[in-house]
Amino acid sequence: MNIVIEINNAKSKIIGLDNLTVIDALSLSLSYEIGGAFFSWKMKNSGWDGRNRLLTSKQEFPTGLVDRVERVLKSYDVKYTLDDRRKYTTPKSSGKWKGLDLYDYQNKIVQTCLEKKKGMVKACTGAGKSLIISKTVYEYNVPTVIYVISTDLLHQMHDDLKNSLDKPIGMVGDGVCDIQDVTVCSAWTVGKAFSKKVIKGDEDVSPDKWSPSQEQRDSIREMARSAKLLILDEAQFAAAESIKIILQNSTGAAHRFGFSGTPWRSAGDDILLEAAFGDAICDLKSSELIKLGYLVPAHFVFKTIPKLSEPVAKNWKTVKSKYIVNNEVRNRILINETMKLMDIGRKPLLLFKEHAHGKILRDMLPSNINYRYVTGKLSTDERNNVRKEFQEGKVDLIIASSVYDQGINLPALDALILADPGKSTAKALQRVGRVIRGNKSSGKKDAIIIESFNQAHYVNKHSHGRYQIYKTEEAFKFKLGDEFKTYIEKRG
Repeated sequence: MNIVIEINNAKSKIIGLDNLTVIDALSLSLSYEIGGAFFSWKMKNSGWDGRNRLLTSKQEFPTGLVDRVERVLKSYDVKYTLDDRRKYTTPKSSGKWKGLDLYDYQNKIVQTCLEKKKGMVKACTGAGKSLIISKTVYEYNVPTVIYVISTDLLHQMHDDLKNSLDKPIGMVGDGVCDIQDVTVCSAWTVGKAFSKKVIKGDEDVSPDKWSPSQEQRDSIREMARSAKLLILDEAQFAAAESIKIILQNSTGAAHRFGFSGTPWRSAGDDILLEAAFGDAICDLKSSELIKLGYLVPAHFVFKTIPKLSEPVAKNWKTVKSKYIVNNEVRNRILINETMKLMDIGRKPLLLFKEHAHGKILRDMLPSNINYRYVTGKLSTDERNNVRKEFQEGKVDLIIASSVYDQGINLPALDALILADPGKSTAKALQRVGRVIRGNKSSGKKDAIIIESFNQAHYVNKHSHGRYQIYKTEEAFKFKLGDEFKTYIEKRG
């Protein structure tokens, strides 16, 4: 029997393969290790290897992994044929392009999307992803759905598309269900349309608490299934259950693109991005745009945080509480650095994670500081008003939770203080992207990032990990304390 790979928009399958050795190799290649599985009862007692497999017993798998399947089959000299049932659309732009003129590198990314038809687009924060997405949508000119992961990004992307395309732009999310030929959607809202139980995963995003009616759910499902072009912004969230449900049900979209400045997963399940969109088709780093003058240079200052006078138990919750959140010495250092930045005319963003920590930092500020305190509890209108006031120079400092981690565009920012940087290397680069937007022609010369070398269990390794990911950008500059230099040398 001939071996055939039947390729469809969302799922594909292998037909006729009965070689168990090859099937096992495929199963392993199309799998990833689940974090923490080593400690599970199932792994210790049932013979499970701790991996999640994307190849089913019926030999079905996500279409983005077709190239990986082919590589395994070729390595075993297995002959096969492809039955590609995807119906790609020839780009047919029409109407007037109302948007800004694209830079050369942006046009190059658009052309790559048109030529490759699908794939993962790595474009650093500040590259102008919204403009690139808008032009890609314009060129394809087919029924399109763009998914975003927060209500802030929902309105921001909607405005960008409306300013660029000469047609109505729909919106689904944040209490709105307006479906058009091109529609921007909250991924969490669409996820609710497909599943009553929507699991967001462990990511820090601004939740969309609105639930559509049954009639709206029916319309949303039809929109998702019939779209010919699917785009996910901040595509590192493709592993979230809500988004996986959407991708599986988007059976009409042959053209699929994931856009992200950090297309990898801290949990080690990066294969899920490949499964959703296929191989990477673009890799644009911040350093390239800094050299070309489209972004400003980033200068990192790693402040050494002293060890606590008493030993801290090697327990993550205890370390987080005593060394990060309730550490008066550390918090005072961060506030002092914030004040120094403001004294020299900088416009800073102070980012925290836990609300209790944010309140502590806020209360340590002098009473004469003109700041705004932003969390996910604020409405979209309130957060938009903060952005507007900051851009107009009416606010000197923003103190924000992780609601400002993803995609927020505040070009006036030129300093960042990371009160709780965490261990995620992806988020580390995204946060830096918040402050290196803009260029010298706008009067912005550079950006200063206040980081920390934290000297306690767990968090010292986190500091080192973030430093290592920053070092992948050759245009980033660093000022390190002696203690951190010694720690780096010891770890190699």
